[in-house]
Amino acid sequence: MTTHSIRFAALALVAVPLLFVAASAAQEEAQALFVDTYKCTMCHSVESAGVAAKSEKTFSGDLGGFATDDPEALARYLRKEEPRDGEEHKKTYSGTDEDLQLILDWLSSLEPVAEG
Repeated sequence: MTTHSIRFAALALVAVPLLFVAASAAQEEAQALFVDTYKCTMCHSVESAGVAAKSEKTFSGDLGGFATDDPEALARYLRKEEPRDGEEHKKTYSGTDEDLQLILDWLSSLEPVAEG
């Protein structure tokens, strides 16, 4: 093994776990934003992350695996700037674009819980 190969292998052993730590920290931050900061659990659940809705009257079912082809349209919907399927979001999202992107990335990274 050459010196270059050894250095590359050592770098990989350090860098790869750091990527997982960074991803995990972002997911934890996004979940905290969803639950604690913006109180999305007043109406929504994310069963695949163990997050239950606070109300029995929930909307849109489990959001795990939630993704959209047009995140900008979803952001406008959440801010009540435009309806979606003829409906307005119940509460106006007033957070930052960065927080919203973290939440959407987190939701998209989860597997939906199978119904039934």
